[in-house]
Amino acid sequence: GENIVSFDNNLSFTPLTSCQLYALVPNQFPASMYKTASLKTLLEYPFILYQNNENAPANWLNVLEYFGTPKQIITRTSRPLCHSLISAGLGVGLYIMPVMKTQQETLALENVAHLVIRDDIQINYGYLTLRDHKFSDDAHILLDYIKQCLEF
Repeated sequence: GENIVSFDNNLSFTPLTSCQLYALVPNQFPASMYKTASLKTLLEYPFILYQNNENAPANWLNVLEYFGTPKQIITRTSRPLCHSLISAGLGVGLYIMPVMKTQQETLALENVAHLVIRDDIQINYGYLTLRDHKFSDDAHILLDYIKQCLEF
């Protein structure tokens, strides 16, 4: 496989959990009748992507562009608005399983199919540290909190 994200040699990545990529496909789109899809086949539809803030790149954009150019990209800084647009049939969304506790509303969307993305994409939640870095007690508390958020 090929990494789309690279790190400085002085950094070390420690994975906490791995995830599966899914597409939220409105029921009126022909692709919604399938259980799986490749990103390349979904590029014919508009994509609705969550963006943390207006100056940040949209989540999943670099992954999509690795497979080609989507028909259209609609970005919003509100996750509930993205969900509403997807439910209304305006485009396809992407999410990962397991989802964070704070994002479980994604699973309850109406009028959409949840398709497993069958491309060989490895997604891991984890953290970066300087190589051979020792955590402080406060850092261990934060890491324990993050691990709790990843328990589903």
